[in-house]
Amino acid sequence: MLSKENLLLICEKQKELDFYIYKKKKIIMNKKLYNQKAIALIVEFFEFLNETKFFKYWSSKKNVVDHAKIVEEFVDVIHFAFSIGNNLKYDFAKHNFISKTSTLEEATLKFVESFTNLIKENTTKNFSSMFNRLFNIAELLKISETEIMEVYLKKNKINIERQDNGY
Repeated sequence: MLSKENLLLICEKQKELDFYIYKKKKIIMNKKLYNQKAIALIVEFFEFLNETKFFKYWSSKKNVVDHAKIVEEFVDVIHFAFSIGNNLKYDFAKHNFISKTSTLEEATLKFVESFTNLIKENTTKNFSSMFNRLFNIAELLKISETEIMEVYLKKNKINIERQDNGY
């Protein structure tokens, strides 16, 4: 889903952003902050999911989606995913995306399951599973690497500007 080069670029950009925030806000990495990142990830995940509308069986507008907004919301999720991976000292250089073809419904529930496993036990193995499941959903939604990189780099810059402006 992402080339090694782009995986490592996002990894480094996220480390820089996190360090910038920690320094500016005088934050120390601890269990509470890790939990806050996990909560932020899941909140962003469900915001992303809500934009996809695929699960809204009751809606006659479920096929009317804004792909650009979906990509933007996905990028919000991966900011926190990379941040958590960095905290776990996950070696993104060794990550191999495993495509698990399934329906969006199955992929989403598998992501939630793998995220729950990560919360129960913070291991790089559980992180890798969650990370793969997240990108499996992106793959099923036909979110491209180019889209991810363009939006991530833009949003990363905005996040730094927000910190500079008292966000």
